[in-house]
Amino acid sequence: MNCNIYIDHRQLKTTSVALANLYGCQHGDIVKGLIDLLSTGHLTEYDVMPIKLTDTQGNEYSAYELSERAFLTIVPSTVTIDTMLKARRQALIFDLLKMRALLNAQIKTSHSDQSIH
Repeated sequence: MNCNIYIDHRQLKTTSVALANLYGCQHGDIVKGLIDLLSTGHLTEYDVMPIKLTDTQGNEYSAYELSERAFLTIVPSTVTIDTMLKARRQALIFDLLKMRALLNAQIKTSHSDQSIH
């Protein structure tokens, strides 16, 4: 499973487009969910950052970079869960946990390297 989860400045991130592609829904539905969560205070501007992406034809469009917190908040709130989507969500959460473990190991290693010097 690849949802384009990546590490940026020791934080796990993904994009609104990656989630829309994963769930086979419209990007606008993900954006609407993000806006709702921002307006209710469940997410902050630190969790959801506007970004520009470029499609394969070179056209630029707006999207959002999501923090780990935003990712975990938006996934359950935007998707009607059926059997197929439950499996996708489970795999996605598993990927996120693997990335979290990798990030934690990198942080631990960097702290131990600093204590040696």
